[in-house]
Amino acid sequence: MPLTYAIEHNVKVGAGDHIKCLAFSSKDTHIAAGIGSSVYIWELPNANLTLNSPIGSPVMVMKWFGENLLLAGSLGRALVMYEMEASKKLVNVSIVAMPGSTITHLAFSPNMRRLVVGGGHTVTTWARQCPTEDNLRFQWKYHTVLPDPIAGGNHLELKAEVSGLHFLDNEQVVICYRQQYGICLYNFKTGKVSQCGIPHDAPIDAIFITPDGSRVMTPNHQSGFNVYDMQSGGHYHHFALHAQESHSPLPGTFIHAGTILVGGYNNEVAMWHVGSKHRLPSIEVNSAELIVSNHAAEIGDNGETPLRLAVATMSSFKILRAEQIGTDAPGRVSALSFLLESHMDELALVVIALGIVGFCHWQSVRLPVFWSLSV
Repeated sequence: MPLTYAIEHNVKVGAGDHIKCLAFSSKDTHIAAGIGSSVYIWELPNANLTLNSPIGSPVMVMKWFGENLLLAGSLGRALVMYEMEASKKLVNVSIVAMPGSTITHLAFSPNMRRLVVGGGHTVTTWARQCPTEDNLRFQWKYHTVLPDPIAGGNHLELKAEVSGLHFLDNEQVVICYRQQYGICLYNFKTGKVSQCGIPHDAPIDAIFITPDGSRVMTPNHQSGFNVYDMQSGGHYHHFALHAQESHSPLPGTFIHAGTILVGGYNNEVAMWHVGSKHRLPSIEVNSAELIVSNHAAEIGDNGETPLRLAVATMSSFKILRAEQIGTDAPGRVSALSFLLESHMDELALVVIALGIVGFCHWQSVRLPVFWSLSV
């Protein structure tokens, strides 16, 4: 069904406050933001602020465990966990000291039994312990420190800065290093690190992987976004911005089960259809700095939970909600083009078939003798 993304809420924050991270809970009962050195939580769908919690150091990353537990990592080398009860009230705050460096990246395994924490030059894994009777509170137990990255089969002495984490499945996690090490794969069963073979000629600031793990996207800060095949490492396509747009594009993300690539720059959020490689209409957002999607938008499921995007600017963030196409209005991007671009080959065949039918019909009307002779 054709959809359009329209602004649902425009949430104002303090002037000059920098929104470093945003995160929807799994069923959209909350959205959290790391702003400066504080954690903020809003209740959805009304966007009512329910929590403002200073943690003493800049918040760098957030992840929800279901609807009731928010994990926040900061430069202070501690993982802060906020537990909410069904009534959406805060019931507990706990702090887990992390060995090594700061916390800038978090990733859960699909079965939610493993947590990988990255920051600076360190990546650690944690195992979830059995929940208590209330089925909410649980503890994470330190498991292991992942091996250093390798290049050419040899471990390198130079420390690498972690710039991305992503689980492919319950036993494999992708680790991205900003400098020359590139994108690596750690296997929990074997305990070994291998390189993914994805080329890069510049520091990698972030990675984004489709839900099925088939493609990976890295931002190119000169001209757009590069998409690679995850298995072979081959370059799939460069999704380019126009010349006047090509200064400091934001890291983007995949939505709609990996069929749409979203990336921000200047005053717009750009969209491309990955299969057809065509540019889609943009969303106008002033000075966009960060883009995240909820789980429904990520997998393209428009069931009970609405599809939503959140776009952060310098002093606010906008929540965009997908709705059925009606009349066009400013701030909307039509997903009718999503459907058209998704079926370009089929549409081409239909056009050809209609052309043949039309030609035959014209011939049968204008040249009846010709057709009777040719029979």
